[in-house]
Amino acid sequence: MMLDRHQLEAFAAVVETLSFERAAERLNVTRGAISQRVKALEEALSTVLLVRDKPLALTAVGEVLLKHVVAIRLLEADTYSQVRPHGVEGRGMMPLAIGVDAHSIDTWFSAVAQRLIERNTVELEIVVDDADPAFPVLTRGEIIGCVSTVPRPARGCAATLIGTMPYRCVASPAFMLRYFCKGFTLHSATSAPAVLLGKRTAMLDRYLDAVFGVAAARYRKNFLPSAASQFEAIVAGVGYGLLPEQTVRSRLASGELVDVMRHMALHVTLYWHHWRAAPPVCEAISSDIVNSAREILQTSGAEVASQAAAPTTT
Repeated sequence: MMLDRHQLEAFAAVVETLSFERAAERLNVTRGAISQRVKALEEALSTVLLVRDKPLALTAVGEVLLKHVVAIRLLEADTYSQVRPHGVEGRGMMPLAIGVDAHSIDTWFSAVAQRLIERNTVELEIVVDDADPAFPVLTRGEIIGCVSTVPRPARGCAATLIGTMPYRCVASPAFMLRYFCKGFTLHSATSAPAVLLGKRTAMLDRYLDAVFGVAAARYRKNFLPSAASQFEAIVAGVGYGLLPEQTVRSRLASGELVDVMRHMALHVTLYWHHWRAAPPVCEAISSDIVNSAREILQTSGAEVASQAAAPTTT
């Protein structure tokens, strides 16, 4: 059975605008026409695609169908780029979104993004999301892939190892003198204010556990909204925290920051999660990201070989 393209686009417009009215404005039709098309699509599939509450929500089948619509759009854009490499008059390029955490985009992924923009004819959107993993938007098709520390992929997706990112636990010299003058102990670590990015506490929890051999159940957690604000707070002596080694290397060398536990880094393994069945343009971009990331990040050759031989999928 061939799905009706007008019905699919009406459904996608409702999901993307979260409104039947706004979907009608986008497609230059009446609200009734949008409602009829979505209803006809649900009848053709014999299932409900949208939970018509406020806000609108997708059903499990609706998530699968939205991903299908995005894949069709990307495949069509890729076909046009091959048939008419210099563009088609009146036709815009297909936007394509990728999910990346704030620390990655501020360090290694910025170089990867530049390569993607130079090599591809799509309009790239980098969605910075520290929800780890950012799988709901991936499975719905809102993004074509995301960087995550989680090795197990979401339904219908695959996960590829791309490397490790070393973090250092750092503080300003003044902060060290105030809170850690007698050493970095479990008591001082849990008494001193820690500065974290967003609501992500797992990394610092892991680090403290590795240092002291016991879980630090409670410590003073302060959450900041961006990697830049976290970095500035630590440099200003407001708190201590984990930052990518690439970010703090020069500050450690100059003495502006101090590594609270010298020679002990936290190595965070990163994975690229992507659709298992994807249009060629998505597969090419995923390949670019994996290859570029492995050039930049510290990766174990044995792990990469193992990952290539047996990719993790569900």
